[in-house]
Amino acid sequence: DVHITVTHTLCVDESEDFGRISEADIAVRYVDAGGVVQEEFLELVQLPPGDGSAEALMKEVLRVVRAYNLPADKLVAICLDGCRTMQGKNRGLGCRLQTELNPTALVLWCTCHQFCWRIQQLHRTPCVKEGMKVPRKMHNHFNRSAVRRARLSELTQSHGLPDLRILEPHDVRWLRDAQCLSNIVRIFPAIQQYSQDEPAVRDLLDTPEKVLVIH
Repeated sequence: DVHITVTHTLCVDESEDFGRISEADIAVRYVDAGGVVQEEFLELVQLPPGDGSAEALMKEVLRVVRAYNLPADKLVAICLDGCRTMQGKNRGLGCRLQTELNPTALVLWCTCHQFCWRIQQLHRTPCVKEGMKVPRKMHNHFNRSAVRRARLSELTQSHGLPDLRILEPHDVRWLRDAQCLSNIVRIFPAIQQYSQDEPAVRDLLDTPEKVLVIH
């Protein structure tokens, strides 16, 4: 019943998978006949090899819109990320869809993508770049040795803590960074005990950047 709407917004996001194949997920957020906001995932479409262009994206989006009978006159917004392919003023996906579907529809930069972009900018500041070296080096220390991971696991269990992995920080996936730091904080007593017999980790915990990471 997606096509029975009062108003709706198209949401499109494109990315490459591990095989370097461009794919786009297409979803719709709409107000149904009862005035309730609904959200439905429509399709994950594969784009032609090496072609993540706005034109290729538009063809797939229009196909999906027509397949689900989404009324163009009730389209109020098109939600995309902030790259030029999506937001370009003259040839971006947003302005193309406005032309094909509804010129009055707003083209919006997804707030989650905006937040991610801001986090990426924050990562470039010197204090954060230095601070994130601590969890990155800590991840490398444990990730390169099954013996070290097993020892840390024993210590977390002896402290009654959850058996969590130290994840690798990521410069783009900000949720990954949050989980990485959260795991370190949650098992920090075990890491401190481990560091007593491991100079490499003890030196990390003695750096000023450790204060930034923990707090």
